[in-house]
Amino acid sequence: MADEQDAGNWVVREVRTYHPDDHEWTARSIPVDDLTPGIRFLLKGTVYTGAPNDSAQVKSAAFNPPVSLPTFPRQDVLRPTASEVLGHEDELADYYRRVTELTEPRRPEYNYWLRLSLENASRSMEVNFPWWDRLADMSEFMTWLRTAPTGTGYLDQDQGWMIRAFRSEARLHFLDSDPEDHEREVLNVSVARPDFLHRLEQAERDARQVIAGLKSRLGMDPWS
Repeated sequence: MADEQDAGNWVVREVRTYHPDDHEWTARSIPVDDLTPGIRFLLKGTVYTGAPNDSAQVKSAAFNPPVSLPTFPRQDVLRPTASEVLGHEDELADYYRRVTELTEPRRPEYNYWLRLSLENASRSMEVNFPWWDRLADMSEFMTWLRTAPTGTGYLDQDQGWMIRAFRSEARLHFLDSDPEDHEREVLNVSVARPDFLHRLEQAERDARQVIAGLKSRLGMDPWS
């Protein structure tokens, strides 16, 4: 149980405890057999160069200069997948070089974040992982996807986001929800496991290849 304030009065709110193997929600999963994992580089058209936590500087254009983005083709200008970057590592390295020069000596980590996404071909459905910023943050989940026995689940949550996954025979189920908003379901989908794992291996292989290229060009690796 937990307390919260409602219109000036304190009320009691029940706090639910979740278990990874709970799977009643899988009966509502929408089959999406072209669901594809992608590891994305999060780019920005401007870069914050001011002091940390200075609200005036955060809002000032003087402390948010523009930075030229790469020009290689991609579906999402600010979130290219590793597969889209392949063959264009020089361009992406030039972008990060400009970002680094603008933000020296601090080099804030958020300028180099990655993002895992699970998306269908038409991009009308996407499972998000907003709190995983590096490959290391994704590794436990990826290992679970590859090795989970039938009938077992996975769970992670942070600040208004929760991901649940479950393996049922030959399918993987994913539930993206907001536990702080009455357990609102953002997306509940399932996919055939063998084909999905093949696409996952390709996505991770592409990401590691791009990161290795960036490291050789820039002498740093904030993405792994």
